[in-house]
Amino acid sequence: MRELIVKCDPQGGFWRVDEPCGLEWDHCAAVGPAIDISCEAGGWSLTGAGGNPPAPCPAARPPAGATCRAGAAFGRDREHCGYPCDSDSGSGWTIVSCINEDGPSEWKSDGVCQ
Repeated sequence: MRELIVKCDPQGGFWRVDEPCGLEWDHCAAVGPAIDISCEAGGWSLTGAGGNPPAPCPAARPPAGATCRAGAAFGRDREHCGYPCDSDSGSGWTIVSCINEDGPSEWKSDGVCQ
């Protein structure tokens, strides 16, 4: 488990996390009331406060081919979610993506954990 400090930026009035992140698309749901946090491009991104965010990443890595609800917001699944390959050892990191290609949306894996 990781602890992050969420601060209010006095310059712009927005929430921020100063700590960098190293696992792309790492995600934590419910940091506060309706606030989620994701690792994007080396920094933490907070979503959900006063908007229509996507649903949190599934707690467990969805298998490739499992159905998802592709879309940018309004409770649909996130475009990308990151997970450890082995939750016991924490070794390896994989990203699954909710993709809509000519049919029902489904989770696709980057193949790192295969």
